[in-house]
Amino acid sequence: MLRNLFYVGVLFCLVACKDTSHQETDVRTIEVTDFSGQKQELNELFRTEVLALRSDSSGYVANVKDVAGIGNSVYVLDEVTLSMAKFDRRTGRLEREICQRGNGPLEYIQPVALSSDSCRLYMLDMGGLSVYVYNKELEAERKVWLGFPALDFVRVSDGFLCYNLAVSDTLRQVVYVNDSGKIVDSFGASEVSNSGFTGSKLFSKSGEDDVYCVLPSGRTVYRWDAAAHLLSPYVSYDYGDANYQGDATQAGAVGALDVMPCEFFKVGSSLINSFLYADKRYYACSSPDMAVQKTGMVVDSNGKIPFFPRWQIGDTLIGSCSYEEMDDMSEGEEERYGNMLLLFTLKNE
Repeated sequence: MLRNLFYVGVLFCLVACKDTSHQETDVRTIEVTDFSGQKQELNELFRTEVLALRSDSSGYVANVKDVAGIGNSVYVLDEVTLSMAKFDRRTGRLEREICQRGNGPLEYIQPVALSSDSCRLYMLDMGGLSVYVYNKELEAERKVWLGFPALDFVRVSDGFLCYNLAVSDTLRQVVYVNDSGKIVDSFGASEVSNSGFTGSKLFSKSGEDDVYCVLPSGRTVYRWDAAAHLLSPYVSYDYGDANYQGDATQAGAVGALDVMPCEFFKVGSSLINSFLYADKRYYACSSPDMAVQKTGMVVDSNGKIPFFPRWQIGDTLIGSCSYEEMDDMSEGEEERYGNMLLLFTLKNE
């Protein structure tokens, strides 16, 4: 089964807001309707590049957990081996790999996410309640202590935004910490049921280095205001009758025909929104240059490329899949294992 169905059976993080830190008045609303059963051809929307990966420790990357990029290098966190590897983005050639799990200095416990800026890589250690800072060559430089468990994060100009798993009245969903780990502010809900999670990336960074955030089950996309240090509403999505209207704090309350919002990407002037509906993954792509919004399941007519981007580096969207999912081996070719990266570039940008 393709990865676009992977997270459907997982209960998602359900939110009950008790604060008013995000006033959503005057936020642009994008209506997404008549999408059920619709399809969009992958090759009409995106150029696709396959980047094969090889890793020294086990011969291949077993399962891509997260991806980040600096210049012509792409960094991959392997969920199985808990290693981090640096690859040439143009060739897929392995340049360096590290696995520094442990309790010693600059050793991590449970790495769950990567982020980057123009010169450094950052790794979120959920088990160690910390962020680790690496140079381009994957040499550890320092540890930033958070003091709370975080599931996802993103690098901003002077610190980090972290999705907090231990929300309270004083420390809400998204926590902003500075470069030394000092908590500056927090945003979002003060009560959250973390009984499950869709697995979607909560943060994305555009080619212009603007940071966006979609809270679990939320239809509003937020943008980080670096000058004001605020997470402000950017755009809201309306799925018509498929909007979830019930009590999201109750187990099993979300119906099969309710939309579950997932990733959001901004590529140039185009906004790309991913959501789950009726056990299928849909996308809505809109921009001022599009006469008609393109909405539906994105499919490859050749049946080889699964479209499920989870990460963004610059203006490139990135997904991963196994060789088995690609089914792309010629007769007599040696069997290959592990994950590869799929790079998607929007054609109209």
